[in-house]
Amino acid sequence: MKTKSIFGAVLPMMTAALVMTACSSDDSTNETPQPVPQPTSAMTIPYTVTVNSGDATRATVESDNKTLLFATGDKLYVHGEESSYNLRGILSIQTGAGTTGPATFSGSLEYLPLDEGTPWPETPPSATFPLTAILVSAQMTEGVEFTKSGNGAVELSYPTTAYSSDVATAVQKYSELTGNSDYGTQSFTLEQTTAFLNFVITFEDGTTSGTTLNAVVTRGTGLVQCSANVKTETVGGKVVARFVLPVPGFDIKDATVKMGDKDALIITSSSLTLGGRVYNISRTQKAVRTLASVTASDIGKIVGANGHIYDTAAEANAASKAVAMIAYVDGTGGLAITLNDLGSERYDEAGTSCTSLTAVSGGSWRLPSKDDWQSILSTDGLGTMLAAAGGTALGTYYWTSTVPEDETSITHAYRLNLSGTFFELDTKEGYNGVRAVLAF
Repeated sequence: MKTKSIFGAVLPMMTAALVMTACSSDDSTNETPQPVPQPTSAMTIPYTVTVNSGDATRATVESDNKTLLFATGDKLYVHGEESSYNLRGILSIQTGAGTTGPATFSGSLEYLPLDEGTPWPETPPSATFPLTAILVSAQMTEGVEFTKSGNGAVELSYPTTAYSSDVATAVQKYSELTGNSDYGTQSFTLEQTTAFLNFVITFEDGTTSGTTLNAVVTRGTGLVQCSANVKTETVGGKVVARFVLPVPGFDIKDATVKMGDKDALIITSSSLTLGGRVYNISRTQKAVRTLASVTASDIGKIVGANGHIYDTAAEANAASKAVAMIAYVDGTGGLAITLNDLGSERYDEAGTSCTSLTAVSGGSWRLPSKDDWQSILSTDGLGTMLAAAGGTALGTYYWTSTVPEDETSITHAYRLNLSGTFFELDTKEGYNGVRAVLAF
């Protein structure tokens, strides 16, 4: 019986290009036909895989953060199942590590029944035998970065360790390459599935050099994707944190990075499909500003639920929650208006809705008075600012907290009529729009 298999493929950038060399084993034969022997242990099928040095692979990253090469000690963990049979094993790198020549992986894969009592076939795997291989770097530690089962299957564990601006080390240790092949065909392709987030965070908030912070990357509704303990350093006169985090390939959306107890920073608010690439991410941790520091130049900026001021609603939502837009500032304080209506309610309900909003440090919620509305509406471009902040445009009728000075105050209150920008009385049992203001 002879077995012969040739594997080969080329992929761009961070992709393993593998070529299987011919390898065979001859069973002894007699002139008189004999029954096919049934082995008491797994059959072994020799494999040799040659990796061309000129192809982008992985393990040592070059300065362009794209060209990747194998390193001494790398292994291919191969596993596959066909019907009732299993093919498994480890191919170890033998020659040509680094850039000096082609790297060769070789070893024997076991072929055996999945269940006890299953009869052995007379031939090795068929041409449709599916194989999967994962490349494990020599720099990885079993039980920490990866685990393997008895049948040759491997699971990679992503780390919580940062690498100080060292993309090469991260790529060398934590690249996950997977591939599939039909046994006996001429292609076996390993493709990089890990992305690397290469962070440079600059601190302008007074953080000192040598400070250890926990960097946590989350996505969506707070799912933690990866994390690292990072120590800040001084580079070019600025305090920065530089670190690389590996993440499995997936679609990332609404992702943020949070450094300790500091405000979270946005990575991306749009959908981004990560793959075998290095992503350079630079962000600035600005000094925290509270409502007590507001100036007229802050009109149109966003107030977070934590009482901090942000340039955009997206920044506020990443760090806390956007609750209002600064709409008016005078010498002693100002007003911020909720980004959206609280609803259409009767007068008494309107006041309760406003004062019941979650407290914000440095300010107090209330139903705006006639004077409050006049101050807010004196701001040029208010509607444009609300739209830019992601809020909804003002409607036509809104309650004020102001009531008439005569006996009708029991049954009536003033509402704002934006169809002509004037105030008019309405019965308190009527329904009008409600927007709260945060006074500070």
